[in-house]
Amino acid sequence: MMQNKIQSMMKRARRMQRQRRGSAILLCTLAAAILSLAAIAIVRSSRHHIAHTHAHRSSVDGHHISDGLAQRCVAILRADPNATGRVTDPNITLPDAYAELNLLSPTMTQIRVFLYAGSTIPALDTIVDPATL
Repeated sequence: MMQNKIQSMMKRARRMQRQRRGSAILLCTLAAAILSLAAIAIVRSSRHHIAHTHAHRSSVDGHHISDGLAQRCVAILRADPNATGRVTDPNITLPDAYAELNLLSPTMTQIRVFLYAGSTIPALDTIVDPATL
């Protein structure tokens, strides 16, 4: 009887060991899946951050280019207050960017800066008085 008890306890111990081994495999698989999901989330977040940074940098570049072309127009208006037409700068990073000078009246000149060929909405639109420049 004692021997039967010992044998049944050993069988139960072996069964428990197999069950623990199975649960360890399950836990390792779950841990690998969680780590994979975390790595994917980190990569996606990094890509999103890179795209956001690139968009911000492009926006700042556009502002700098439009301000530079506007200042070039102001310099032209200082030299000739009646100047009109298209103004470009070959040294900027956007080769299609240009500014338009439109004489509205003797005291008002409109400066419109476009960053791309075919643009209908100006990046910068301002009216200046050439006499006060």
